[in-house]
Amino acid sequence: MIRFIFDSFGSSHQDIFVKIDAGIATNEPYIADFYFVPDFLEFESAIQDEIEWKKACFRKFLEYLIDQISLNLDKTYLIFDLSDQYIGAIKIEKFTRNKTVCYKTSAVYSDKYYGWNMNYKIQQSEFMDSDWRQNSTIIWEITKDNLLKGIKWSIENLSIKTLL
Repeated sequence: MIRFIFDSFGSSHQDIFVKIDAGIATNEPYIADFYFVPDFLEFESAIQDEIEWKKACFRKFLEYLIDQISLNLDKTYLIFDLSDQYIGAIKIEKFTRNKTVCYKTSAVYSDKYYGWNMNYKIQQSEFMDSDWRQNSTIIWEITKDNLLKGIKWSIENLSIKTLL
């Protein structure tokens, strides 16, 4: 499963945690910034409460990731780290095992794009020619069902109310 955990009390820097649990290999979560996500999505909302506004925006971001997976492409880049110096993504490459759709999954980054000039309207085909580099040599295999299950879990987790 791949889960996206959002620290809604964060400062918009280092407040997205991406946890990849697939197979035996485990790793520390990837940490990313929320800062450019609202611009990336062109997100607008009338929600007044700052924390609830951030949660609504992050929910929209997770729904965007589900939409990207639903394109059912052979290779997809799930953008999650919109830095001012690079972008980070989870690269998923589709294959079939025993009639089950699976993905080879790896964490990658490219300095061809930057968080401040990214937009959800950019087509996946534009990413194919990017100079992507792998963050580590680890490649995970995950079923499409488990990939979607992790993102849906992440959406459900956003609805948890925090009592102060």
